[in-house]
Amino acid sequence: MPNRANRFVALGFLVSAFFLRAAGQSHADYDELSPPGARSNAMGGAIVSDARDVSIVFINPAGLMALQKNSILFAHRGMTEAATIGETIAVVFNVGESTRYALSLSAEQRGEFRMSDGEEILAHNIAFDAGQAVQLMPSVSFGTHIGLRHADAPGFQFIRLAATLGLHYSPSPEINYAATLRNAGVDVATRNYRTSRSILPVGLEVGLSMRFPSSYTKPRVTIGLANEKIFGIRGVAYKIGIEYSMADFLPLRLGYFAGPIRKGFSYGVGIRLGAVQIDYAVVAMTRRTYQLSALLEL
Repeated sequence: MPNRANRFVALGFLVSAFFLRAAGQSHADYDELSPPGARSNAMGGAIVSDARDVSIVFINPAGLMALQKNSILFAHRGMTEAATIGETIAVVFNVGESTRYALSLSAEQRGEFRMSDGEEILAHNIAFDAGQAVQLMPSVSFGTHIGLRHADAPGFQFIRLAATLGLHYSPSPEINYAATLRNAGVDVATRNYRTSRSILPVGLEVGLSMRFPSSYTKPRVTIGLANEKIFGIRGVAYKIGIEYSMADFLPLRLGYFAGPIRKGFSYGVGIRLGAVQIDYAVVAMTRRTYQLSALLEL
């Protein structure tokens, strides 16, 4: 394994080990918008083991090794009720035969950025994400993701640093398994010249996906299942997603998410035109959100 890969993996372990010493509530409800990627949202987020595009870096960075081509993803997210929108550009590329990297830049305008005391303020956010996957053996990969978020509003500054570790196991084209330790990190908020810090609640997610027939590039049916436990919060989140391709260029998707805090359905559709994939998703939970993404294979 290249020295750079060793350093990246070691950094992920050190960050996670430091932040796993405690768990608690964050300063702000930052994650009302789902991670970028219309396909993953349409399938209820149950894609931890089913990597199809660079958006897997936000769920399970180990899945980057399953991507067969370099690509660029453009994603638009919105929540009409809260006047919240977000834009993301992400790219995945090879470095050698056994290492893949992903970089992402996001910008959001949050119409209702909810503080821990319940106050809602208008905030502008920017985020940078970096992920890496290395192949440990022909069917097993390990990934690390580090994300940095910054929010700015009058009299308020907010920074979040979080790391994710992931494993992806693909014994055959028909079935994949995965596990991630997600969101190990810290929030630092400065408000009215007072700075406070809180440790994020860490999540553990496991899942599997099944494809019928066994073709990776053109399966007719894909089913994803995942369970997520957030430490410090009672209950477990259950996720299920189904993708059915009526034709090679037109996949239909349906998902369901049931967690301790929220639950609801999601649905979406995709269109494949050569090297371009366009996906649309609607998430109907506490507040209805939508996502539109375009993927260009290089």
